[in-house]
Amino acid sequence: MKRTGLFVISLAAATLLAACGAPVSNTGTNISNASNANTGKTVAAAPTKEALMTLERSAYEAWKTKDAKFWDTFLAANFVGFGQGVKLDKASATKQYTGADCEIKSYTLSDEQMKPLGNDAALITYKTTIDG
Repeated sequence: MKRTGLFVISLAAATLLAACGAPVSNTGTNISNASNANTGKTVAAAPTKEALMTLERSAYEAWKTKDAKFWDTFLAANFVGFGQGVKLDKASATKQYTGADCEIKSYTLSDEQMKPLGNDAALITYKTTIDG
């Protein structure tokens, strides 16, 4: 169970890093595909709770199926996480999440909540039940 808790913490950090792009200066309007009059850049809408939870479920499925290709595209090149008491980079996290010594039979996520932390960040929390 301790290992699962560390995975969840790392997964949450990875999701926040993956969901948040580089900040774009805007005039307070955060509408999908809206052009910013000051910079001419397109401002993307903040991710919804549903979109972030879809990413979380994808990560759990990749963990369950040991899908290394998912982690290669999901985790940022400069990813930093923690697992089994050690700091993980992208390569070591991918190795740990796809390791043969952990069999996940099923998982459920429930009680999802999201708290916006600004224009380009949010905190998601949920309960996890894992059979593995």
